[in-house]
Amino acid sequence: MAKEHTITVCDFETGGLSWKENPITEVGMLNFDAKTLEVNWEFQTYVKPYGGKVINPIFYEKTTVTPQDVENGMEVELVVKEITRHLKDAKRPGRGNSGATIFSGHNFSGFDIHFYLEMMNVVGKKPYEHLSTEIMDTLPMSRMFWANDNIDKYNLGACCKRIGYDLVGAHGAMADVRANFELLKHLIQNNNNNGLASVKSVVRKEGGK
Repeated sequence: MAKEHTITVCDFETGGLSWKENPITEVGMLNFDAKTLEVNWEFQTYVKPYGGKVINPIFYEKTTVTPQDVENGMEVELVVKEITRHLKDAKRPGRGNSGATIFSGHNFSGFDIHFYLEMMNVVGKKPYEHLSTEIMDTLPMSRMFWANDNIDKYNLGACCKRIGYDLVGAHGAMADVRANFELLKHLIQNNNNNGLASVKSVVRKEGGK
């Protein structure tokens, strides 16, 4: 990771579990300074369906997104334009892309990143032009942090409960993002506990795929 960089906590609500068949329905982002932990900006929007992808109606029940939200959402080209603008603004000086912001999220490397890459592909944009290929995934970070506590649940709500944060409005992008931010701050500020010697040790590289 670059010495001076920002982290962008990100969550995508989706119309299903398949990035090939289902679209992103809501985007939530919160960018903060990795050193001071101060918030720089937030961004949230609903997204109209794109690329021939369909929303499984059951996911209106699983998330806080409604059909009206999607109907009134942004076209995907504008969503990508806004995301790109925010990521560009979040970049700090560095050689090459070393100062680019780092995505973070709960199970982000296993789920959300694939929807992001597909959305960028649909509109023909480079996904890592202003973004690091590193990911700070709070799911494996939490498993490492509480490895000695005999815990069987590591979903975002359960992890937030352990740090005393009440996640209200789960499966709404900004509610999840703000909760994830509090969780990530806790992990960063207490990173010497339970063998978590360094936050950097749980950063995953996507390799620009």
